[in-house]
Parts: sequence; C-alpha cells; structure tokens
Amino acid sequence: MSAGEDQVAETIADQIGRKAFFMMGTRFRTACGSVLFFDIRGCVKFNRVRITLDCSDTYTVEFLKLVTSNGAQIVKRDLTRSGVYAEDLKKCLEHNTGLCLSL
Repeated sequence: MSAGEDQVAETIADQIGRKAFFMMGTRFRTACGSVLFFDIRGCVKFNRVRITLDCSDTYTVEFLKLVTSNGAQIVKRDLTRSGVYAEDLKKCLEHNTGLCLSL
C-alpha cells in the first residue's frame, strides 16, 4: 500500500473528526486504500462502518452488524448510503446510528 492510499483513509478520518471516533467508542480503525473501516459501540442496529471514497469524489457509507456464530463472523444488517459529501459524513453517521457526535 502506498503512502497516498494511506492518506486517503486518514483524510476520511479527519473529515469525520477525531472527537467523533471517541464519542462512537471506536476501538479500532483500519485503512485499506481508499477505504476506512471502524467499529462503533452504543448503537443497537450497527457495530461496524465502512467508508469508501468513490470516483465522483463522494463517499459510500456502509453500516454493518457483525455477529459471531460458531466462530464465524456473519453480517446481520447492512445499510448503504451513497453520494455522501465530505461535509455530510458526520451527519450521515449521526442520523443512521442515532449517536450524537458533537458536544
């Protein structure tokens, strides 16, 4: 993975805001190319989020519910929002998780 690819995921994290990750209870974040993947706590519907930079310079935000059954992780729920602008990332997360990400 090149440094430029790492920078895309870091830019996504910066656009959401470092405090928002704290307020979501995020324990891990993983960057892979133009994708940022992280966990959230405190939301009944979802416990993982994947944000991907699209070629249209907008984002696709996927909300996932991963559960472990017999040692395998299974996606229980999946909600996708496409065409999300950088300035709307935090609002999209708040709206779909029900969590408040601002003080």
